[in-house]
Amino acid sequence: MPITTIPENNLDIRLIAPNLAVSSCPSDNPIKFYQAKLSDVITFLNSVVSHCSSGSTKKWMMINLRAESIGYKWPPYEPNEFLNIKIPDHTPPGFRRLLDTIKVLHRHQDDFKLIHCKHGKGRTGTVVICYLIWKFNLSFDEANSLFVKKRKVYSSGVTICSQARYCRYLESFMKLEESTRVHYIDLLKNHIVSAFELEQIEIFGAIDLSSHGKFIVKLRQFCEDETDVEEFMQFKDCEITFC
Repeated sequence: MPITTIPENNLDIRLIAPNLAVSSCPSDNPIKFYQAKLSDVITFLNSVVSHCSSGSTKKWMMINLRAESIGYKWPPYEPNEFLNIKIPDHTPPGFRRLLDTIKVLHRHQDDFKLIHCKHGKGRTGTVVICYLIWKFNLSFDEANSLFVKKRKVYSSGVTICSQARYCRYLESFMKLEESTRVHYIDLLKNHIVSAFELEQIEIFGAIDLSSHGKFIVKLRQFCEDETDVEEFMQFKDCEITFC
């Protein structure tokens, strides 16, 4: 059985869903009031998993969403895992990266996962809320309210417009037929990534699902001089056009 309760703690670790918790970023040497010491967090995670040794949860996984720096040194904690999914502060992930992150959470559904960014609100909330939408067929408003209720620290959930917009993109995306979703994911992977180096392109903008059969993705292509070029790409009836 997954872990559905955790002890009350002063480490800012809150359980949002079975086997899924969030927190602010721990630190080797905490200086901010909201920071917990990394060694204390590790001890807590070991304790939570060990008390569930009779169930299916055998290890924990820490997922760091910070792009600026991970915020601490990470020594090996085998068999537990550490993953850094880099998302710039105050922004959403690209839509394809968001889908890939949801897949990671699903693939590790039997592990106890702790997700954090800096404060455990914007980037963390975006990823967790989208996972709740995908996993439990919730609306954005339902998932956001659940996040606020379980997180306890904040009176609001995801409030940055771009992050909330991406949550609603996923909500709309999940209302499509499964075959249609698979089709568009295939287009994203095979056509966009094959056209550019993976490190040079990010899907970051509007997906218009208001017209049946139309799929619009905003792209940012990174240039060698670190500037970027924005383009719009439209998918319609298996054809790709710039618009």
